[in-house]
Amino acid sequence: MNIPESSFITALLFGAVRSGTPFLLAGLGELVAQKSGVLNLGLEGIMLAGALSAVWVYSGSGSILLSMAVAAVFGGLLGISHGYLCVRMRVNQVAAGLAMVSAGTGATAILGRNLVGRRIDVDLPVGIAFFRSLPIVGRGLFGHDFMVYASLLAAAGIWWFLACTRGGLRLRAAGESAESARSCGINVAITRLYASAFCGCMCGIGGGYLSLVYAGQWQENMVSGRGWIALVLVISSMWRPFVLVGAAYLFGGLTALQLNLQAIGVHISQYFLGMVPFVITIAALVVAALIYRRRPNSMPVELTKGSD
Repeated sequence: MNIPESSFITALLFGAVRSGTPFLLAGLGELVAQKSGVLNLGLEGIMLAGALSAVWVYSGSGSILLSMAVAAVFGGLLGISHGYLCVRMRVNQVAAGLAMVSAGTGATAILGRNLVGRRIDVDLPVGIAFFRSLPIVGRGLFGHDFMVYASLLAAAGIWWFLACTRGGLRLRAAGESAESARSCGINVAITRLYASAFCGCMCGIGGGYLSLVYAGQWQENMVSGRGWIALVLVISSMWRPFVLVGAAYLFGGLTALQLNLQAIGVHISQYFLGMVPFVITIAALVVAALIYRRRPNSMPVELTKGSD
């Protein structure tokens, strides 16, 4: 393998992980919400709110941790608002999610007018020094900021919570059969509200990462469909956190491929390259549907029943 080829692979791996992190953060939140029986279609709007709030706070404070915390709070408030509408007020989950997307898109466009295009330079410690020196995969896999590795720890933590803890069992019970869960003394409504709040927090952090670290600026509607793709990734990963990690990085790689092909002078229509991730999204849904036919028990049953 010559130097240009190795450089291309390194850049593609680096871009795949970096681009896939917003998908992963939002997808992990949605996975937990769906496991509890709540379908949140408002990821796009919540991510936009997190992106704008993070930029706003960082512009005034210069603190990445404070910015992410505020993005998580704003996202959590929107997430629990969605959960309250669906769980307590019995609003249709699809309608509530679509309304949140519309509200988030419009509100952030108005409130973020003065921040559009303002460049933000976030200085984050990157990489694991020993592993970063490895050839080809060193920078690609181990040259990232702490948020990337925190998202991987979050995936492991969510898997452990769902599979190995009493709280995870209660949450899964709420998503599989609300009636049976209530008969065992589980407060299904509260469980779903907690899951909705967590979903919102993760989406807010994903939006904050997108604006501060990935893009380094705020742009109107900058999420650009990532919330919808994260939703598809949860379904196509069959609600498994570690499979979701791979799916997020795969889609991140498709996003990074556009830039890397252009960088080496490969002349392919930018519109075609921009279309590819969404075509793959549709293909992933088809594959998930075929798998679901053979393994129908993988989807949380309460997702098909609407509100509690």
